[in-house]
Amino acid sequence: MRRWRGRLSPALRRLDRRVSAHFAKAVHRSPFLRHVAVLLAHSGDGVIWSAAAVGAFLGLSQERQPILYAAIAMLLAALLVWGCKMIFRRQRPSPISPNMVYMVPRHDPFSFPSGHAARVASIAASAHLFPDLPGLGALRWPLVAWAAGVCWARVSLSVHYVLDVVVGVGVGLLAVALSSILRSVVSC
Repeated sequence: MRRWRGRLSPALRRLDRRVSAHFAKAVHRSPFLRHVAVLLAHSGDGVIWSAAAVGAFLGLSQERQPILYAAIAMLLAALLVWGCKMIFRRQRPSPISPNMVYMVPRHDPFSFPSGHAARVASIAASAHLFPDLPGLGALRWPLVAWAAGVCWARVSLSVHYVLDVVVGVGVGLLAVALSSILRSVVSC
């Protein structure tokens, strides 16, 4: 925790905690919102999207290249997130209630940046940047809404702070940009 405190002003840290707690308290009061948040939070799980990328890559012969670069973006996002988590080591928020701890398992103790936010941002951005991704053309904007929902859910379930998901989205967008640059270099 000491590493994190030295990198963020106390005022910004307090604001981040206060806004994040506001989201969590609102969801804690509503069983319906809590269930929606759990479903959204899990819809961004890495296992699901890794399996989807492998399945799409193996199942489609003509459209493999855009799937490959979208998968590379997800992998880059995961590596960047892991590196940041090892550097910053920001502890996850405390849950609003003990019941909320079991709603979303915490696979690592560090919250900054959000791997889920990076992953869903890379998926949504890939649909926009790689228009030849099969089946995703019509889903571009719904994927953006879904990504925003996953980010909201991660904060609302006290798994992340707002700043974690904001930076996670930035990491996901950076990963897609790097994947796009790789694609343009390789195709030259």
